[in-house]
Amino acid sequence: MSGTIAILVPVAWNQTGSRFLAREFEAIFNSSDMSDYAVIWDRNDNYTYTVAPARSLYTHAVLLGWSQVCPGQVLFRAGNLGDRTWPLYAVDQSGQTVAVSDDQPLVFGSQASQDWIESQTRF
Repeated sequence: MSGTIAILVPVAWNQTGSRFLAREFEAIFNSSDMSDYAVIWDRNDNYTYTVAPARSLYTHAVLLGWSQVCPGQVLFRAGNLGDRTWPLYAVDQSGQTVAVSDDQPLVFGSQASQDWIESQTRF
């Protein structure tokens, strides 16, 4: 039986607080078909952009956060299942993809509480 799943997970605001980044994970059940997309909401324009690295570069992508090397762009690690190393890509809100090296994801903001740090299961 086939089916799909899509999950939207908040990641972070940008440094100025004008854009919000969320991770959209999509997958097909009983398969290895899955990938991440960056959902960027620009609160000044009240517009949402959904972006991912150029499709010809990979089969799977993982959103990491805002790019440190390319400000205003989002950082992905993308590659093919079975490859030992997956390169980093910075993607702007129009989908333009640039290979980057030695980049680190940035997450702005502060932790509000410890509520979700530990397991929520109690026996």
